[in-house]
Formats: sequence, structure tokens, C-alpha cells
Amino acid sequence: KHRHPKNFLCNLWMSSLRKRNKEQQTSEVEQTEKFRWFDNDRSVNSIAKTQLDDMTTTHNQNDTTAKSTIDKFLSATSSYCANTNNIDKSLKLMSYLLWFLSKISSSNTSNGIPSNKISIGLRKLSAEISFTRYVLRFFGMPVTVDALRNPESPFSKNKTVNKIMAYSMLLYYPLEYLAYAKWKAPELVPEKVNASWCSMWSTRLWMIYIITDMIDSR
Repeated sequence: KHRHPKNFLCNLWMSSLRKRNKEQQTSEVEQTEKFRWFDNDRSVNSIAKTQLDDMTTTHNQNDTTAKSTIDKFLSATSSYCANTNNIDKSLKLMSYLLWFLSKISSSNTSNGIPSNKISIGLRKLSAEISFTRYVLRFFGMPVTVDALRNPESPFSKNKTVNKIMAYSMLLYYPLEYLAYAKWKAPELVPEKVNASWCSMWSTRLWMIYIITDMIDSR
């Protein structure tokens, strides 16, 4: 039996239509999957961008905190070093510390003089820092003269105490200058000048200043 041409054409058209529908459905599925992948990729990128922004913000905050800490440290250090008295205190501490280290590092001594190389080096550094303190005292005389001339003295509000402290310093500084010059440049100082005597009396005048200051502070 032979199929009717009309039925054959109808079947062919229906087959082609089903094939087209199937291809269209497949395309729609692929497109849906593509959009779903794109949405997932956008979501992942959004999360990554958020995490990156958080990391950048945290890093910037850490940098700001570090800079703030450094700025505060430098500001405090600059203010401290601007005061001659603070520098003198720091040098005194360094000098005493080096002297102490030279004592404990000395393995053998002869007549009180360390023979260990490290100890000798530390003792030399301690002595140099001590002489640096002598140089800083060249800047103390103007303050002393100002205390004698100015009623609002930096030493004390009590006039009697102020005079005692000022006059003790007025004698203290020249003796310190003479002792320093005699030790470091004896050619510039008369031979009759005794550096040890000058240092001894300057120390006594300094003691008068300290005791007066302690009594006035009570």
C-alpha cells in the first residue's frame, strides 16, 4: 500500500515542527543556564568586591592608626628634647647606666681601673657624655641672671628662696666652666687653676640649690 501524498506532507511538516520546538526549548534552556551562570558570576564578583573593600578599609584604618601613633610619639619626643633640663637628665641617666655596665662587665681590675676592653670602652663613653653635660651648662647662666633681675623668677616665687637659688647658680656655673676648660683644654687656663677644687665647690653649690628647692617645695 502506498501512503497518500497529503498524509506524507502532513507527517513531514509535523516532524519538522516538533524538531523546531525541541531546538527552541534547548536554546531556551541553554540561555536560561547562561543567565543563571551570569547571575552567579555577578554575585561572586559582588561578594569579592565587598571583601576587597573591607580589606582596603581595614588597611587604611591601620595605616591611619600607625601614622597617628608615630605622630604622637614624634610630637612628645620633640617637646621633651626642646627642654635643656630634660636633655641633661637623659644624658645623666645614660652616663650612669654606661658606668654601671662598665663595672659589671669588668672581669679584672687594677687599682680601680678596668682592664677589660668592653669595660674600658663603656667607661670612656660615660666620661664623654658627662663632659657633654658640662657643655650644656653654658646655657644655664642666662636663666640665672634672669632670675636675679626678674621678680617672676623661674626658680621660686619666694624672694628669699629665689635669691639663694639664683646666687648659688651664679657661682656654680663659672666654677663648672673653669673645671671643664682645665680638663679639656688646659693650655687656655692658668696653671694655678685647680679643676678638682672647682668641681668640688660647684658640687657643693649645686647641693645648696637642691636642698633649697626641696625645702621650698614642701
